[in-house]
Amino acid sequence: DRLALMEAGRVITEGTPAQLLARPLKSPPIEIATDDAGCAKWLAAHPEVREVLPRAGRLRVRLDAHADPQQWATQLQADAAARGMQLSVDIHPGAELEDVFVAVLEEQAAAA
Repeated sequence: DRLALMEAGRVITEGTPAQLLARPLKSPPIEIATDDAGCAKWLAAHPEVREVLPRAGRLRVRLDAHADPQQWATQLQADAAARGMQLSVDIHPGAELEDVFVAVLEEQAAAA
């Protein structure tokens, strides 16, 4: 099976799901698990954060392309501990097709 990702009626990339998911992402996703209800709003206020999406009981975070995920995660955990928040961070959760689609759209916009 093959997938085609389209924008405005034109194919912008295509391939098997495995091929699409294997694409390197300039802004790989990070997943955060926490029971703190205010965590999503707190994360969204960080200047390096592009978006925070709830996914299956976790928060999926996309950083700006220039941000270092490991450094950001380390600082995030220190900041959270200082606030009394408990969270765990996975900087390698694996891409989803939505992540690939967003990355391809951003590449298209940057090239225009």
